[in-house]
Amino acid sequence: MNMIFFPTMKPVSLQRLMPIRNLVGAGIVAICALLVLPTAAMAQGNTATTEETPDSTDKYNAYVKAFNAVNGMFYGGTKGMPDLLAKYKSQNLANRSSGGGGEPTRYMNTSMLRNAVEALRIGVAIADAGPYAKLDAAAKALFANGDPLLRLSRKMEDYVSSKKYLEDEFALGREMDAPYVAGWARFIEDHARMGEELEVAARADRIARIASLRSAKEDLSAAAAETLLYSSDLIDLFDAPSDFRDKSKTAAGDPLAQKLEKSTAEVRDLAQSDSSNASRYNSLADYMSELLGRYRSLKSSFFPSKGDFDDMIDRYNRAIRQSNRLP
Repeated sequence: MNMIFFPTMKPVSLQRLMPIRNLVGAGIVAICALLVLPTAAMAQGNTATTEETPDSTDKYNAYVKAFNAVNGMFYGGTKGMPDLLAKYKSQNLANRSSGGGGEPTRYMNTSMLRNAVEALRIGVAIADAGPYAKLDAAAKALFANGDPLLRLSRKMEDYVSSKKYLEDEFALGREMDAPYVAGWARFIEDHARMGEELEVAARADRIARIASLRSAKEDLSAAAAETLLYSSDLIDLFDAPSDFRDKSKTAAGDPLAQKLEKSTAEVRDLAQSDSSNASRYNSLADYMSELLGRYRSLKSSFFPSKGDFDDMIDRYNRAIRQSNRLP
């Protein structure tokens, strides 16, 4: 799974109900004031619509913040949690027989795990799930494992940083190793499931948001939301550079690329009349244009490069961050 950030919820009505700002998508996301739809995003798992409430929006944004905190843990210099866990396991600490041999490397980031767990704690405490029942269940599973994993991770961190292993011949390290590995392995699985539910929720929100914005004649914001919808749908078609040699996938991608190009051009055009926010919208359009460039490079190459593929995901993630800075 590509490491993708998600945007925070920006449901829209003609009246702003609360000036909340929160974070939520590679697999890597950004920040915005929250508004509330008169009727909510499509309920997960069926075609009915469900009333959106401020509480359920807060829950969604807390979960987005938690998910993005985990992705931020590994963004840039690593290949994600599975790779880091494999590196940790390669040290074979379960069979280490003494305190000698140098300081072990934990690899998994306790600070970012703490940020994610605290955001999850806020989300699960909110009773109203609104249309996010499946996301709520996935997030609660992640929290149920993540909370004790955080305590164990802190214990492991203190054990290593204090060099206690020099005194106990690494006895406590061997004791912690198996539950540490098992906890992170389950956390990785639960995080992926939560990402799947966030994708469903985010897409439903984008569709509902676009319709509401168009109805309210807020065309610049609607065009910006459309760029996120089409770019998300586009990158979801491809899991690896080699997928660009699959003509059926590029055939599905080309209409989305055309829609993305059209909505990006609309953002450019309408942003000229919004002097206070023109640079923010133009930055969003810049990222989308660059994403399209990477897509076309990948599609036209006989050997699509990992660099272009990673750059395409990166431009999407930058666009998500930028979208959270829009009014």
